Amino acid sequence: MSQTPAAPGIGAVIRVEPRPFDAPLATTAPTPPAPPKYLVGPADGVFALLALLLGYLWWDWLLPRDGATVVHNQQTAGGGTGVASATTYLPNVAVTAFFLLAFAVSVAYYRVQRVRLDARAWVWAGAVLVASLPFVLYQATPVHVFLGMGLLVGFVLWHAYVSGSAQTRRLDDGLVVDALNQGFCTPWHSVGAWWAGLGRLRRGGRGGVAAGVLGVLVALPLIVVVVSLLISADQTFATAANHVITVLTRLNLFSIVGKLIVAIPVAVGIFAQWYAHSRRHETVTLTRDSMSRGAAALRRIQPLALAAPTAVLCLIYLGFFAAMSTYLFSGFAGVLPSGYTYADYARQGFFQLAVVSIINAIVLGFTAATARRSTSGYPKALRVLGAVLAVETLALIAVSASKMLLYVRAYGLTELRLYTLWYLAVAFVVVGFVGARHLRRFAVDRAVIITVLAGFLVLAFGNADGVIARYNVDGYLAGTQQADVDYLSTGLSDAALPQLARLADQAPDADVSAQAAAAVQDYRAGCFAVDGASALPWTAWNWQTQTARQAAGC
Repeated sequence: MSQTPAAPGIGAVIRVEPRPFDAPLATTAPTPPAPPKYLVGPADGVFALLALLLGYLWWDWLLPRDGATVVHNQQTAGGGTGVASATTYLPNVAVTAFFLLAFAVSVAYYRVQRVRLDARAWVWAGAVLVASLPFVLYQATPVHVFLGMGLLVGFVLWHAYVSGSAQTRRLDDGLVVDALNQGFCTPWHSVGAWWAGLGRLRRGGRGGVAAGVLGVLVALPLIVVVVSLLISADQTFATAANHVITVLTRLNLFSIVGKLIVAIPVAVGIFAQWYAHSRRHETVTLTRDSMSRGAAALRRIQPLALAAPTAVLCLIYLGFFAAMSTYLFSGFAGVLPSGYTYADYARQGFFQLAVVSIINAIVLGFTAATARRSTSGYPKALRVLGAVLAVETLALIAVSASKMLLYVRAYGLTELRLYTLWYLAVAFVVVGFVGARHLRRFAVDRAVIITVLAGFLVLAFGNADGVIARYNVDGYLAGTQQADVDYLSTGLSDAALPQLARLADQAPDADVSAQAAAAVQDYRAGCFAVDGASALPWTAWNWQTQTARQAAGC
């Protein structure tokens, strides 16, 4: 029979074996979570460098460039004088070239990672590249700035089609979900992949040249501070340092290094997209369902609390239309109300009506987003009032457009006036769709997105400056407008040069003809630098400028 050992008595001595010096304690702190591991291969290291190259080209190709100093002719009371000025060129063909290269490198990476692109991915890439063609066709205008932003968004969203994680279905409100996922969530979850890819280059005992160069770039601000302090401390060192700085400035090294530094965030974002979508790593953080649940959570306001103020607004607008019924729509007939000049009639209330239209659109959106639903869906009273408010908003937009058109017929087009008319046209169609949605169910989000995209592409491909110049010259030659040669020559792009040449040949007024001819001659002088070399950098090349330079005899 086994016996259980007795417990030690009170006076017994308990022997405790000493713990080895390197033995762990009985209780230790929890082990911190390991940093995320990125599974990268040798090809990732190469493409990490290519991503850095794309980041560098982003800043090198897409920033404005200063042309050479040129001499223009200026007519004064005492005769002609030469005026020297520097020209700044916005990027044109370089934008299309950058996105073409970015898509090419991206496709190469996905091919290396054995990711097969389906038809939707190819179609989306083709659509983005086609949308970049206005940069090749026309000289850059304010429209091109927004077009460039749209191209960047399109390139980012394209990756979702590569991995099949796109939430949108035929251009609906899923685009918002995709924009949030691909613009913020996905790059954040794979933000360390670029550095991990560079890490592959230093394996195998090759010294880590890329990592060393990158470290120097990151530490460059500190190096600059140290060198500045040493220059202040010793005159001999200052002389030597200034000589080195002069040489580096001539080599344009400071510009190159600066662009490499700011290229790092771009490279990190591009490579994060590549890594995430090739491995389907955290590409969908938000979904349509989660966004729908979030939208449903906002629908808590009693319908009557929204219907009452909407009804008041509708009555106010009816009173407004009744009070101005005698001349409200006179602009459509081209009739100027008595007691008004064209400028007074166009400006009086135009901006106020435009702001009111925007407020109405916000009211319609807020009501649809926050109204509590019944078992039958959106309350009928809100549907009726929303449709009435939309119709009144259409009337306000139409009145604003009639005022602007009357003003344009009298004084001609400018960029601001054309953009305003474009905005009113797009807003009219969008509000019309929103009003129709209150009466009948259909995919209004898709209709609105397609309208805005189509309208913007029409504006981008429509050669806005060329339209403005032709309209104004036609109006002058027809005797309905005054000629503004100064605006044609300085306020518009190279699209106006053919019309200036036309004005110089056909203007019945000798002074107008002489001014137009001087503007063409001034453009010809500006085609060349003082030393005779072309002042147009390749990044700013476009078909319109090339045609204008040939027409001017450059």
